[in-house]
Amino acid sequence: MERRGFLKLAAGAASFVLAACGGAAQPSVAPATSAAPATASAPAAVSSAAAKPSTAAAASPSAAASALSSAAANSPAPAAAKQADVAILNSAIDIEHQAIWTYNAAAGTKLLKQPVMDVALLFKSQHEQHRDALSDAVVKLGGKATLTKDKYDLPTLKTQNDILAFALTLEEKATKAYVDAVAKLNDRALASSAASVGTVEGEHAAILREALGQPPVPAAFA
Repeated sequence: MERRGFLKLAAGAASFVLAACGGAAQPSVAPATSAAPATASAPAAVSSAAAKPSTAAAASPSAAASALSSAAANSPAPAAAKQADVAILNSAIDIEHQAIWTYNAAAGTKLLKQPVMDVALLFKSQHEQHRDALSDAVVKLGGKATLTKDKYDLPTLKTQNDILAFALTLEEKATKAYVDAVAKLNDRALASSAASVGTVEGEHAAILREALGQPPVPAAFA
């Protein structure tokens, strides 16, 4: 990707992903004049949508997390249904744990160049917010949030693009998991909150595809 294009992508991602995900305190990614090119093969054009806030950006910064917490605390579902919802949310938490661990591991490889590193850390912070909100919801439903593993599997990572490609598989996995959760959650208020999280996972995936030179939205239907 041409340098100026990815810098624009990084700055845009910082503004609209934070707002959509409910992040409050993370600063936008500022273009660094000394930043190295992200990738040599990706196209120069970047998604103009990355520079525009999504619909969720109009909400207050903590709206999504608050809605999830409130839905769990006030769930009218019977005990058995709540247990089923806890299991669904814990599956999502496990995916968030894996994403957080992977972004941390990727940062430690020293393969990521600026501003890609900043965007990766931004995405990691969003997954941390997802994990925390989901864990709070599980507790309020009377359950126990699943804990992170000591280690998750990683493929061989030799280049920055290897990292971006693996991150894309995780973001796609997360997106599909939340779509599935929306259909299965017994409490429909919880389902609505899960949909808002899934939207952001899809935004992450679109940005990673563009960084890899792929169509950000490859098909009309998933």
